[in-house]
Amino acid sequence: MTPNEILHLCGFRRTGRRDRDTVQYVYKPPGMSPEVRRTDLRVDVVGSAGGGTAYRATVSTKTRNLIFDTVDIRDVAALGVAYRNWLEAPHVVARDPARSMPIPGGLVSMPFHSGDGSWVASVGADGFERIRNPAARWGAHYEAHREAWYRACVGTPLQASPEAYLRAAGFVREDDGFRLTSYPAQDRPGATEAARLRPLVFDLATVENADGAPFYLVESSDTLGAGGRLRLGCSDVRDVLAFVVAAENWIFDETGPQALACERALDLPGNALDVRNPFGHPGDDRTWRGWFDAVTLQLAHPSETLGHSYVLWRDRWAADVLAHGAPVPCSRSSDNLNTDVPAMAADRVRLAGTTSGVCTFEGGDEQIVAVFETEDPDSPILMGRGILRTRIDALTAVEQALAAAEMPLPKTPAAGWELEAMEAIADHDLRLAPMPAFR
Repeated sequence: MTPNEILHLCGFRRTGRRDRDTVQYVYKPPGMSPEVRRTDLRVDVVGSAGGGTAYRATVSTKTRNLIFDTVDIRDVAALGVAYRNWLEAPHVVARDPARSMPIPGGLVSMPFHSGDGSWVASVGADGFERIRNPAARWGAHYEAHREAWYRACVGTPLQASPEAYLRAAGFVREDDGFRLTSYPAQDRPGATEAARLRPLVFDLATVENADGAPFYLVESSDTLGAGGRLRLGCSDVRDVLAFVVAAENWIFDETGPQALACERALDLPGNALDVRNPFGHPGDDRTWRGWFDAVTLQLAHPSETLGHSYVLWRDRWAADVLAHGAPVPCSRSSDNLNTDVPAMAADRVRLAGTTSGVCTFEGGDEQIVAVFETEDPDSPILMGRGILRTRIDALTAVEQALAAAEMPLPKTPAAGWELEAMEAIADHDLRLAPMPAFR
């Protein structure tokens, strides 16, 4: 991630002004109180003596011009939130503990200040008044706060490979990308059968940035009321998972608000209402925020309006999906906690034959089951007649619903694996049946 991207996520915006090798930014964080319009925190990005990047922040008050020099961009992020806390009313700061530095006696919202609320600074030999680095006063408390706030703005490190996150969320590899087919309304109380079987499809492609890092382009089917397709471009795979849950929430709520599992919504500090679609306009979960390109709505990144609250929720949601191997269903009241029609892609499973065993999904009595080999040779999937028939009926109904709605049908017929498995079980029965008696 470049310094420009990091500063942007920390609430700074480029002014367009350049002076030799200096690039200038001003502090305009998302979600700042409308009454606060001052942007008297400026950051100049300059080259350091060692050839790296250095930052000079200037805080302008009515009577003082204060300078803060550092080579650690985390100091700039911490200075930004302290400056914001200084501008806003104390009750605004108090409702969001992430914005303050924890110490044994409580929370410090302005670690760059003294006890009387003034900036701690000293005059240097050049005559400039310089803000002192809080590390000298607060030590490990400030260093932990600086790192925590930096991660709240830009995100925590990935806990696994990007593909591991995608597979945990249900994406399967298809051609040169990934695809996820979801049925969010299956968990919606009172949904009609047609709505319950209505698919929501996500296609994901990965390209490389100029610096060689992966960049993700995820696109949804045109079922989200945006007048066309929805597309998101992002450099963090966890934004892809956040877009999926937001789209599923949208479908789940399509005919009116419903009880939604709390993990699937973003809880804004000090706000009584949860955000069910962080990719929507502020205060409007039903309208997607972005700009049109032909028939595609290019979604804006939620951090532009929700800031660190979105990033914290996104990282927490992705970590839960990764840990549990499947997202939390839309409705906690649903008996169907996992879809009965999970995708079975050709590159992930193979019908290996039949045997006598216990169905992986049904349990219970021993029966003749179809054996599907998976990527893990030690964990085959065993399916009996009951679950196979359930899958065939559900998948066939999906295909019929698509045809009735004049929507594109899948390239391969629905329930192909299941029908083949039913035939294999029937063949197995014929081989075990006694020979007919001749008279």
